[in-house]
Amino acid sequence: MQVIYFSLLKALAASSKKGIYLLTDFYYTFWYRYVFSRQTFYELMGPETAAKDVLQSISEYMGPVFAQICQQYLLRQARRGNLPFVPRKIGKWWGTNPGIKAQDDVDILAISATGTEGLFCECKYRNRPMPMEEYEDLMTAAHLKASLMGFSEYMIIHEGRLLLGTWQGLYFLEYDGARTRTAYVKLMEERMD
Repeated sequence: MQVIYFSLLKALAASSKKGIYLLTDFYYTFWYRYVFSRQTFYELMGPETAAKDVLQSISEYMGPVFAQICQQYLLRQARRGNLPFVPRKIGKWWGTNPGIKAQDDVDILAISATGTEGLFCECKYRNRPMPMEEYEDLMTAAHLKASLMGFSEYMIIHEGRLLLGTWQGLYFLEYDGARTRTAYVKLMEERMD
């Protein structure tokens, strides 16, 4: 059993060498966070006080646990062929977001082998309503998503219909919320003589 693993800070960047060591088993992380560091306190105060103390910060602790569960689910869906593409890499991304010129992260990012398709997943575990500041933070992450996905797409039209594969579709994603947009379509003719 691997108890410790090394996680790259930019999980999807091939050139990144910076990272952190993490415990793989969440029973160990729970024990070190709560029991090991507060054992004497919990023994003196009793189980009710210990439970109240743990519950005050359990959402903060469960965030990374929930993100790992979400990543395992995404991997399972990829193995079953239930994703729109087969991911080349799946992992957490964090680094400088060029849209906001600040540090940012995506909880789970899955990129296709061609680098033209991606799944961007935000995994939030809370026992309270999400504050507006967190919602706004998710919206600023949309600029990163848009810069990674690109702004244009080339499609083939044959006999008046889009040529799409079984699992392909054409989608317009608005990451910043609903708004009025102008979409431009440029048709180019290519003759096979």
